[in-house]
Amino acid sequence: MVVAHQALDRLTDNLLKEMSQAYSNEALSYYAQLRGELCAYFNGFSLLLDDYHDGIELSK
Repeated sequence: MVVAHQALDRLTDNLLKEMSQAYSNEALSYYAQLRGELCAYFNGFSLLLDDYHDGIELSK
C-alpha cells in the first residue's frame, strides 16, 4: 500500500503541475476531474482491501 500511495502522490503532483499551466478553463476542469477520479479509485481500492483484511481477521 505504501508504494501505491507514493505512486498516487506522484501522479497527483504531476497533474497539479499541469493544472497550474492550464491554458483554459476546459483544460483545468479536465485535469481536476482526472485527479479526483484517481483519488476516488484509489480510496475505493483501499477500502476494499481493508474490508478484505477485516474479514480474514474476523474468520480466525
